[in-house]
Amino acid sequence: MAYSQQVASYQLANANALHKTRQLVMLYDGIIKFLGQAKDAMREKRFEDRYKILQKASNIIIGLHGALDMEKGGEIAQMLNSFYAAMDLRIINLNRSNSPEECDKVISEINMMRSAWNKIDQEYSPQMTLKPEEVVVKPVDTSGADFNA
Repeated sequence: MAYSQQVASYQLANANALHKTRQLVMLYDGIIKFLGQAKDAMREKRFEDRYKILQKASNIIIGLHGALDMEKGGEIAQMLNSFYAAMDLRIINLNRSNSPEECDKVISEINMMRSAWNKIDQEYSPQMTLKPEEVVVKPVDTSGADFNA
């Protein structure tokens, strides 16, 4: 692939990067997936698997919690702060209770928040699509570069 094609591919990839709200939805999808897997492990009495899978869900929650900007986020950040803290505590409690029913309740609450973010993403995210023919490739002077070094 020629250098100019590589640059064009890079620009196209950046232009079509996922919006932050779409990334949030995908993170919630991950939490829901892991909680579903943990529920299966609970039913099958695979305690070590349940622990490891719940840890993965918890790690995503902790990451989301740590990414909050409490100064700029205002009331929404305060609400998300409480939500993430509560969800992480409930995930920890799932390890003790080993209850698929309680796991379903946590999944339901996470899914409600996921649905809210998905709606925001669909309604307010800018359309970030760029066709390959719209990519502008500027020539780069590579005459002095030593590509064999």
